[in-house]
Amino acid sequence: LTLPSFVDSTVDVDDLVSRIKAGAVVLDWRAVETIDRDVVRALFAPFYDDIDLYSDALGIDTFPEDLEAEIVWLAGFGPEPDSVPRRSWLVIQKHESDYADESGVHYEYPTHIPNGQQISAGDTIVCMVNAKGADGDGGRIFGIGDVETIQEVNDDRVRASYGEYLTIDPMLSLDAIGGDPRNNGTNAINRIPNPIADLVRQLATSDASAPSETSILDELDLTSGEGVRDAMHRLVALDLLGPALGPEEELLGDAPRNRYVVGALAPQDAEPNDLALDDVLEGGGEAGHGEGSADANVASSSTLFSSSIGMTFVVAAGVDEIELEASWGSYDRRPSELHFTDSGSPKMVWRRQPRGGTLPLRINPGRIELAPDPAAEGVIIKGLVRPASPDGSSIVTLFLVNEQPKPPTLGDTAWLFQPSLIVRGSSDEEAVFARRDVPVDLDPESGDPEAEERAILGMTHRKHAEFAIGHGVAVHAEPAADPWVDDAGWERATEVSTTVLPWYDVPVTETPADDELADRFDGFEGFELDMADLADLHRNELVAVLRRIPNTYGQWIDEQAARVSTDAGLAGHEVAAERALEKARLACDRLAEGVDVIATDDNAFAAFRFANRSMRTQRLRSIYALKRRRGEDVTFDDVEAEVPAKWRAFQLAFLLLNIPTVTHPDHEKRSKSVGSYADLLWFPTGGGKTEAYLGVAAFSIAMRRLQGEIGGYEGDGGVGVERAQVEPDV
Repeated sequence: LTLPSFVDSTVDVDDLVSRIKAGAVVLDWRAVETIDRDVVRALFAPFYDDIDLYSDALGIDTFPEDLEAEIVWLAGFGPEPDSVPRRSWLVIQKHESDYADESGVHYEYPTHIPNGQQISAGDTIVCMVNAKGADGDGGRIFGIGDVETIQEVNDDRVRASYGEYLTIDPMLSLDAIGGDPRNNGTNAINRIPNPIADLVRQLATSDASAPSETSILDELDLTSGEGVRDAMHRLVALDLLGPALGPEEELLGDAPRNRYVVGALAPQDAEPNDLALDDVLEGGGEAGHGEGSADANVASSSTLFSSSIGMTFVVAAGVDEIELEASWGSYDRRPSELHFTDSGSPKMVWRRQPRGGTLPLRINPGRIELAPDPAAEGVIIKGLVRPASPDGSSIVTLFLVNEQPKPPTLGDTAWLFQPSLIVRGSSDEEAVFARRDVPVDLDPESGDPEAEERAILGMTHRKHAEFAIGHGVAVHAEPAADPWVDDAGWERATEVSTTVLPWYDVPVTETPADDELADRFDGFEGFELDMADLADLHRNELVAVLRRIPNTYGQWIDEQAARVSTDAGLAGHEVAAERALEKARLACDRLAEGVDVIATDDNAFAAFRFANRSMRTQRLRSIYALKRRRGEDVTFDDVEAEVPAKWRAFQLAFLLLNIPTVTHPDHEKRSKSVGSYADLLWFPTGGGKTEAYLGVAAFSIAMRRLQGEIGGYEGDGGVGVERAQVEPDV
């Protein structure tokens, strides 16, 4: 049913209500231009308690933009439109106006033009020279004033008199305020966002030539690889979690749950979802860590979204109080302060309101229930402080819980977005949080390879503590000191927080320089890593320089073995440390075996030299291609003369590890049906893993061409392949 342009007392409200309840009609408001408030209020009143059931029939999605804010208010699920205290207007004036405009005193205009009846006392007017003005100064702002009174001049003309007015000289261009803010360039009066008017005033009263408020893009560093990576991470987080447009952002079109796909906490009676019915968020802790059983009565949700997030952490002995901060965003449906229709009416948007608060938390055993924000009834912090442990520390569990009921309409208003819990010491930089992980050494009799791996990892990363565990969310801790510099850096933390999108910046691992190794190990002569030299050295010279790798590694292993019984930091990890050293010694033996194969096997020697020559060529060609793509005027000979092509130490070691098993397909470390070796490089992208694998591939291809028939399979050239195809100087 298409409603008439004027919805007034001529509309039979009782008949409409009956037909809507009977499912016989769906309203269409798109032709409506004017409404009688009492009539619209009477139409919606019978549906206040069941608005979600009848929203389609009531035609909520068809409200005209100019009237949407008012109808939403009358329907009972939005604020009164007059709640916006001030509006701003950009008006076009000619220097030779047909009206009695007096610069700095008043602006006079006919009421029949678009927006002519909209300007009110308290509004702000930004005055601009007409883009087609005779003076050629089109599109320039020459003044800004606050309307004090609206006076009627005659039946068709009114005058907006200024209480305060500021002349702008020199005039401002539209570029200075970020471009033309008008929705309709043909209108003499256009509604503009209040921040634009505020910016005009700011630029007119200062020497600034650009907005003082910066956007997220202005804060990004795109001048380095690290900056670009961090910018990418930040933008992805803002896109997925928000708030992308700032703490008081306005979402035009998208509802918050459609806009942000992570970090939303559902109200208690949100629609159930079968996939989530078995996924109940439980509380407190994990078995074996002393937290006790899971906390009861912690809110969960049968939707795919939880109703709570939480964490468990340890407060050090002697701490009586910590500071607790909870924060989130709530979104309300209301008239925009930034987006307007062509006629100047505010569009309806989802506006974010920052919520939360900071509270003191006493470390006394017992249940916790706090309200962090008095204006957000139904959002509670629940938790438990457990009795002190024998060492005096206390385990604390906290949850931020959304107990708000789902409203009958505009359900997103009851959801929490960008939720966060942060705990810190009562004074700045106070390290009050103790690590919650404890060393667990390996049972010497254990035959469980997974237990052995966990124990070795625990030993390797013993200085990187776990201060908290998240419940339905990840956690992050700020160490008391830089753990890469201070050995005690991870013994305490100053702050623990939840994080919806966790990340970790893995430091680069580099082999110590030759001078560092020479100071550390007697007789160290340096590693030979230049691919050209390794491809040209005679066998005896080559074997001598390659032996430096297993020899130096063996010295390092002996150095570490001496620490097991003397280093206090390894206490509780002795068995795991010995197992790790056993693995290291095995790897050292394999490195030495790789050198032995080169020393004794002609094919392996030739293939090794070929691999170095091939890898050097591909490295130089890659650099040459990159320089040409960047527009540099270079030749391949230039690159070959200027760029040394060298292995990284781990890459050459990886090649040596694989030489015995590639050279001898029946090698015991390769041919076992169970327990064969598969060597993998295991560290972040960008460290040179691919090049190391390619080096092994180059060696393998050369070996197969030289060996000819292997296990019934024939190489590319068969048994008769000449060595000159692989080794040109033979």
